[in-house]
Amino acid sequence: MDVLVMLEENPDHSPVLAHVNSVPAPLDSERPSRDIVTLYGAPTTESVALALAAAVECHRTGEEGEGEGEGSLESIRHLGVWAERGAVGDAAWRDSTGQLVTRDLEIPL
Repeated sequence: MDVLVMLEENPDHSPVLAHVNSVPAPLDSERPSRDIVTLYGAPTTESVALALAAAVECHRTGEEGEGEGEGSLESIRHLGVWAERGAVGDAAWRDSTGQLVTRDLEIPL
């Protein structure tokens, strides 16, 4: 799992603690997929832990019987992380027929 953590020092435009976005691996590349965690404001131990837990958990969610689902390397995920709500967002991927599949994600933390 490849994770990039960024800090946005000006949290005025975001009501969330963090965003977690996935970037699938390019088709013609050896580079792995990457999760980008953006923390807003002064990071605390809790905000970093919640954001990283959301990134890990969204991978685990798709591994439990979903096969090519939202936890797969080909999926694109976007989550907002709130201390009181957990992580809420969505995932999208193409199934074996090429159809776009989307699913809402809610990860209580």
